[in-house]
Amino acid sequence: MGPTRTLERQLLVASVQHSGRLLPMAKVVLGDEFDRSLRECTRRALKEAGGKRVATKWGVAGSQELDAEEWSFGAAKIVLEAETYTGLSLSGPEDLLRQIATALGQNRSP
Repeated sequence: MGPTRTLERQLLVASVQHSGRLLPMAKVVLGDEFDRSLRECTRRALKEAGGKRVATKWGVAGSQELDAEEWSFGAAKIVLEAETYTGLSLSGPEDLLRQIATALGQNRSP
């Protein structure tokens, strides 16, 4: 199942207010957290869409490992997370996630 189809199944998880308007927020799990190829393709898609990585965090708690990157798109932010047992995910404004998921689907096609 490609990233775009996965995104279509996601529920709207939150809304945040920015510049006086509500932005629909979503989260999509792209695949396994240990898929290095998917992680690199995702980073490339984020860069090509105009994103800048502005923060990184890493931590371990028990058997869980979390690696998170915050990407800035002007006023919008996307978080790329790799978490044990959860997978590789993107969270942020729904319209921006759709754009990235579409680019990922094209970049990963055989």
